[in-house]
Amino acid sequence: MMRAVIVDDEEPARAKLRRWLANERDIEIAGEFADGLGAAHAIITSSPDVVFLDVQMPGVNGLELQSRLVAGGRQVPIIFITAFNDENARAQALNAGALGYLVKPFEEPDLLNAINLALQRQENAPGSPRANH
Repeated sequence: MMRAVIVDDEEPARAKLRRWLANERDIEIAGEFADGLGAAHAIITSSPDVVFLDVQMPGVNGLELQSRLVAGGRQVPIIFITAFNDENARAQALNAGALGYLVKPFEEPDLLNAINLALQRQENAPGSPRANH
């Protein structure tokens, strides 16, 4: 089971993700946040398997949050879900280890592809029961 956290300041975007993720039997939503500061503490303490993270949010934006997590030694798989279609931001996110960068409006198959990458990463992680198969 993959534990996911959703971080987006827009309720309609969070609702759409909740609806799509509810269809996936291998995913449990472990938390939902409208800002980066609230999410940071939860991500550090709960160690989710994947974070769906918006780029532009009040306070700490998604790229800053990713940078803080990396600087703190946290290698949390992040899939950016954003309306911020900027090649520099995309490059920064992916260079820092993000699994994906989905630009809104994206379709459910795009999300599922990104989730499959996260699941593969989880299955191949050291200590995973499937890592040696």
